[in-house]
Amino acid sequence: MMSKQTRSWIFGLIIVSWCYGVAHSDAQHIGDILIGRDADNRLIAVNVPGEKEIECLAPVSPNPFVSGYQSTKTGFDHLGGLADPNDSFPLASGVDIYVKLIDAEPGFHVVRLSPLAHLDTPGEMLRLGGITQIHQHWSWNFNTNPALGPTIPDGFQGRMKATLSFVDQGSTDYAESEPFTMVFSIDPNSPADVNGNGVVSTPDAFALAARWLDEDCAHPDWCGRADINLDGRVDWIDYSWIIDFWLSTQGCP
Repeated sequence: MMSKQTRSWIFGLIIVSWCYGVAHSDAQHIGDILIGRDADNRLIAVNVPGEKEIECLAPVSPNPFVSGYQSTKTGFDHLGGLADPNDSFPLASGVDIYVKLIDAEPGFHVVRLSPLAHLDTPGEMLRLGGITQIHQHWSWNFNTNPALGPTIPDGFQGRMKATLSFVDQGSTDYAESEPFTMVFSIDPNSPADVNGNGVVSTPDAFALAARWLDEDCAHPDWCGRADINLDGRVDWIDYSWIIDFWLSTQGCP
Protein backbone atom coordinates (compact mmCIF):
# COMPACT_ATOMS: atom_id res chain seq x y z
CA MET A 1 0.00 0.00 0.00
CA MET A 2 1.39 3.41 -1.00
CA SER A 3 2.28 5.90 1.70
CA LYS A 4 0.61 9.30 1.85
CA GLN A 5 3.86 10.91 0.70
CA THR A 6 4.04 8.63 -2.35
CA ARG A 7 0.42 9.36 -3.26
CA SER A 8 1.09 13.07 -2.89
CA TRP A 9 4.03 12.93 -5.30
CA ILE A 10 1.96 10.98 -7.83
CA PHE A 11 -0.86 13.52 -7.66
CA GLY A 12 1.67 16.29 -8.10
CA LEU A 13 3.23 14.69 -11.16
CA ILE A 14 -0.19 14.23 -12.76
CA ILE A 15 -1.03 17.88 -12.35
CA VAL A 16 2.38 19.06 -13.51
CA SER A 17 1.87 17.12 -16.74
CA TRP A 18 -1.38 19.01 -17.30
CA CYS A 19 0.06 22.39 -16.52
CA TYR A 20 2.94 22.70 -18.97
CA GLY A 21 2.01 24.89 -21.88
CA VAL A 22 -0.89 26.49 -20.03
CA ALA A 23 -0.36 30.21 -19.62
CA HIS A 24 -2.19 32.53 -17.26
CA SER A 25 -4.22 35.32 -18.88
CA ASP A 26 -5.10 38.50 -17.04
CA ALA A 27 -8.57 38.75 -15.58
CA GLN A 28 -11.07 40.95 -17.34
CA HIS A 29 -11.84 44.40 -16.03
CA ILE A 30 -13.99 44.30 -12.93
CA GLY A 31 -16.91 46.68 -13.49
CA ASP A 32 -19.78 47.74 -11.31
CA ILE A 33 -22.15 45.13 -9.89
CA LEU A 34 -25.57 45.75 -11.43
CA ILE A 35 -28.75 45.30 -9.43
CA GLY A 36 -31.87 44.06 -11.20
CA ARG A 37 -34.73 41.65 -10.63
CA ASP A 38 -35.86 38.36 -12.10
CA ALA A 39 -39.30 37.32 -13.37
CA ASP A 40 -40.30 36.32 -9.83
CA ASN A 41 -39.47 39.79 -8.49
CA ARG A 42 -36.38 38.65 -6.64
CA LEU A 43 -33.39 40.98 -6.64
CA ILE A 44 -30.42 39.73 -8.65
CA ALA A 45 -26.76 40.70 -8.84
CA VAL A 46 -25.44 40.97 -12.40
CA ASN A 47 -21.79 41.30 -13.45
CA VAL A 48 -20.42 39.96 -10.16
CA PRO A 49 -16.66 39.33 -10.50
CA GLY A 50 -15.75 35.65 -10.82
CA GLU A 51 -13.84 33.99 -8.00
CA LYS A 52 -10.61 34.28 -10.01
CA GLU A 53 -11.18 38.00 -10.67
CA ILE A 54 -9.53 39.13 -7.47
CA GLU A 55 -9.63 42.78 -6.44
CA CYS A 56 -6.35 44.09 -5.04
CA LEU A 57 -6.36 46.49 -2.11
CA ALA A 58 -3.70 49.17 -1.76
CA PRO A 59 -2.27 50.75 1.41
CA VAL A 60 -4.14 53.83 2.53
CA SER A 61 -2.82 56.66 4.67
CA PRO A 62 -4.38 56.39 8.15
CA ASN A 63 -7.37 58.68 8.60
CA PRO A 64 -10.47 58.80 10.84
CA PHE A 65 -12.53 56.81 8.34
CA VAL A 66 -10.38 54.10 6.73
CA SER A 67 -7.16 52.40 7.83
CA GLY A 68 -5.02 49.63 6.38
CA TYR A 69 -5.80 48.68 2.78
CA GLN A 70 -8.62 49.66 0.47
CA SER A 71 -10.04 49.63 -3.03
CA THR A 72 -12.96 51.56 -4.46
CA LYS A 73 -12.79 49.91 -7.89
CA THR A 74 -15.95 47.82 -7.84
CA GLY A 75 -19.14 49.79 -7.24
CA PHE A 76 -22.88 49.38 -7.63
CA ASP A 77 -25.41 50.51 -10.21
CA HIS A 78 -28.91 49.56 -11.30
CA LEU A 79 -29.53 47.37 -14.32
CA GLY A 80 -30.68 49.66 -17.09
CA GLY A 81 -32.35 48.98 -20.42
CA LEU A 82 -34.80 46.29 -21.37
CA ALA A 83 -35.14 42.72 -20.13
CA ASP A 84 -32.47 40.36 -21.44
CA PRO A 85 -32.49 36.62 -22.19
CA ASN A 86 -30.90 35.84 -18.81
CA ASP A 87 -34.09 36.63 -16.89
CA SER A 88 -32.79 40.03 -15.80
CA PHE A 89 -35.16 42.98 -15.59
CA PRO A 90 -34.68 46.63 -14.56
CA LEU A 91 -35.82 47.78 -11.15
CA ALA A 92 -39.06 49.72 -10.81
CA SER A 93 -39.31 53.07 -9.08
CA GLY A 94 -40.01 52.76 -5.38
CA VAL A 95 -37.07 50.47 -4.59
CA ASP A 96 -34.92 51.19 -1.55
CA ILE A 97 -31.85 48.96 -1.85
CA TYR A 98 -29.56 47.89 0.99
CA VAL A 99 -26.35 45.84 0.88
CA LYS A 100 -26.34 43.07 3.50
CA LEU A 101 -23.15 41.44 4.80
CA ILE A 102 -23.76 37.72 5.14
CA ASP A 103 -20.27 36.50 5.95
CA ALA A 104 -16.70 37.82 6.05
CA GLU A 105 -13.47 37.24 7.94
CA PRO A 106 -12.63 39.51 10.89
CA GLY A 107 -10.90 42.64 9.68
CA PHE A 108 -12.89 42.97 6.47
CA HIS A 109 -14.88 46.20 6.33
CA VAL A 110 -17.10 47.92 3.82
CA VAL A 111 -16.96 51.67 4.37
CA ARG A 112 -19.52 54.14 3.03
CA LEU A 113 -18.12 57.64 3.31
CA SER A 114 -21.30 59.69 2.78
CA PRO A 115 -22.92 59.41 5.19
CA LEU A 116 -20.13 57.61 7.04
CA ALA A 117 -20.90 54.02 8.06
CA HIS A 118 -19.00 50.73 8.44
CA LEU A 119 -20.27 47.29 7.47
CA ASP A 120 -18.24 44.61 9.25
CA THR A 121 -20.65 42.35 11.15
CA PRO A 122 -22.71 39.58 9.49
CA GLY A 123 -26.37 40.58 9.36
CA GLU A 124 -25.68 44.31 9.15
CA MET A 125 -26.90 46.34 6.17
CA LEU A 126 -25.91 49.63 4.52
CA ARG A 127 -28.30 51.67 2.39
CA LEU A 128 -27.74 52.40 -1.28
CA GLY A 129 -31.18 53.95 -1.83
CA GLY A 130 -33.47 54.39 -4.80
CA ILE A 131 -32.68 54.06 -8.50
CA THR A 132 -31.07 57.49 -8.76
CA GLN A 133 -28.89 56.82 -5.70
CA ILE A 134 -27.68 53.27 -6.39
CA HIS A 135 -24.61 54.19 -8.44
CA GLN A 136 -22.03 54.37 -5.65
CA HIS A 137 -18.46 53.27 -5.00
CA TRP A 138 -17.70 52.28 -1.42
CA SER A 139 -14.38 51.40 0.18
CA TRP A 140 -13.57 47.68 0.39
CA ASN A 141 -11.20 47.63 3.34
CA PHE A 142 -8.81 45.37 5.29
CA ASN A 143 -8.76 47.24 8.58
CA THR A 144 -5.65 47.69 10.76
CA ASN A 145 -7.00 50.23 13.26
CA PRO A 146 -8.71 48.72 16.34
CA ALA A 147 -10.55 52.00 16.89
CA LEU A 148 -12.52 51.34 13.69
CA GLY A 149 -13.44 47.74 14.53
CA PRO A 150 -12.00 44.23 14.04
CA THR A 151 -8.58 44.13 12.39
CA ILE A 152 -6.68 41.73 10.15
CA PRO A 153 -3.87 39.67 11.78
CA ASP A 154 -0.48 41.38 12.14
CA GLY A 155 1.64 40.74 9.07
CA PHE A 156 -1.26 39.32 7.07
CA GLN A 157 -0.59 38.97 3.34
CA GLY A 158 -3.38 37.06 1.68
CA ARG A 159 -6.94 37.04 0.44
CA MET A 160 -10.31 37.34 2.12
CA LYS A 161 -13.75 36.83 0.70
CA ALA A 162 -16.99 38.54 1.58
CA THR A 163 -20.49 37.21 0.93
CA LEU A 164 -23.19 39.81 0.39
CA SER A 165 -26.78 40.13 -0.76
CA PHE A 166 -29.18 42.88 -1.82
CA VAL A 167 -32.31 43.70 0.20
CA ASP A 168 -35.22 45.90 -0.86
CA GLN A 169 -37.01 47.88 1.84
CA GLY A 170 -39.00 50.04 -0.55
CA SER A 171 -42.59 49.91 -1.72
CA THR A 172 -41.62 47.44 -4.47
CA ASP A 173 -40.76 44.86 -1.77
CA TYR A 174 -38.62 42.67 -4.01
CA ALA A 175 -37.35 39.46 -2.40
CA GLU A 176 -33.75 39.37 -1.14
CA SER A 177 -31.17 38.39 -3.75
CA GLU A 178 -29.22 35.18 -3.68
CA PRO A 179 -25.87 35.62 -1.90
CA PHE A 180 -22.85 36.52 -3.99
CA THR A 181 -19.18 36.44 -3.06
CA MET A 182 -16.28 38.75 -3.82
CA VAL A 183 -12.57 38.10 -3.20
CA PHE A 184 -10.06 40.76 -2.14
CA SER A 185 -6.31 40.50 -1.72
CA ILE A 186 -3.15 42.13 -0.41
CA ASP A 187 -1.07 39.10 -1.39
CA PRO A 188 2.07 40.02 -3.41
CA ASN A 189 2.11 36.49 -4.84
CA SER A 190 -0.22 34.86 -7.36
CA PRO A 191 -3.18 33.21 -5.61
CA ALA A 192 -2.02 29.78 -6.86
CA ASP A 193 1.57 30.30 -5.61
CA VAL A 194 1.12 27.79 -2.78
CA ASN A 195 4.73 27.82 -1.57
CA GLY A 196 5.08 31.59 -1.94
CA ASN A 197 8.27 31.55 -4.01
CA GLY A 198 7.01 34.07 -6.56
CA VAL A 199 5.93 31.84 -9.45
CA VAL A 200 3.27 29.15 -9.97
CA SER A 201 5.17 26.03 -11.00
CA THR A 202 5.96 22.40 -10.18
CA PRO A 203 6.69 22.88 -6.44
CA ASP A 204 3.22 24.37 -5.96
CA ALA A 205 1.58 21.25 -7.40
CA PHE A 206 3.59 19.11 -4.97
CA ALA A 207 2.81 21.43 -2.04
CA LEU A 208 -0.90 21.17 -2.83
CA ALA A 209 -0.67 17.39 -3.22
CA ALA A 210 0.83 17.16 0.27
CA ARG A 211 -2.41 18.62 1.66
CA TRP A 212 -4.70 16.64 -0.67
CA LEU A 213 -8.26 16.28 0.69
CA ASP A 214 -7.41 18.19 3.86
CA GLU A 215 -10.55 19.76 5.31
CA ASP A 216 -11.44 22.45 7.83
CA CYS A 217 -9.09 24.88 6.11
CA ALA A 218 -9.68 28.37 7.46
CA HIS A 219 -8.49 31.97 7.51
CA PRO A 220 -5.73 33.06 7.64
CA ASP A 221 -3.64 29.94 6.82
CA TRP A 222 -6.07 28.04 4.53
CA CYS A 223 -4.18 24.74 4.95
CA GLY A 224 -0.81 26.27 4.16
CA ARG A 225 -2.28 28.18 1.17
CA ALA A 226 -3.26 24.87 -0.47
CA ASP A 227 -6.98 25.71 -0.21
CA ILE A 228 -6.61 28.19 -3.04
CA ASN A 229 -10.30 28.90 -3.63
CA LEU A 230 -10.92 29.39 0.12
CA ASP A 231 -13.78 26.88 0.38
CA GLY A 232 -12.39 24.94 3.37
CA ARG A 233 -11.15 21.89 1.44
CA VAL A 234 -8.17 20.96 -0.74
CA ASP A 235 -9.38 19.22 -3.88
CA TRP A 236 -9.48 19.31 -7.70
CA ILE A 237 -10.92 22.84 -7.71
CA ASP A 238 -7.69 24.06 -6.16
CA TYR A 239 -5.66 22.21 -8.79
CA SER A 240 -7.65 24.04 -11.46
CA TRP A 241 -6.26 27.30 -10.09
CA ILE A 242 -2.70 26.03 -10.52
CA ILE A 243 -3.53 25.14 -14.13
CA ASP A 244 -5.14 28.51 -14.83
CA PHE A 245 -2.34 30.50 -13.19
CA TRP A 246 0.54 28.30 -14.40
CA LEU A 247 3.82 30.28 -14.51
CA SER A 248 2.06 33.37 -13.18
CA THR A 249 4.19 35.73 -11.11
CA GLN A 250 1.52 38.39 -10.70
CA GLY A 251 0.04 39.18 -7.34
CA CYS A 252 -1.07 42.44 -5.79
CA PRO A 253 1.44 45.30 -5.90
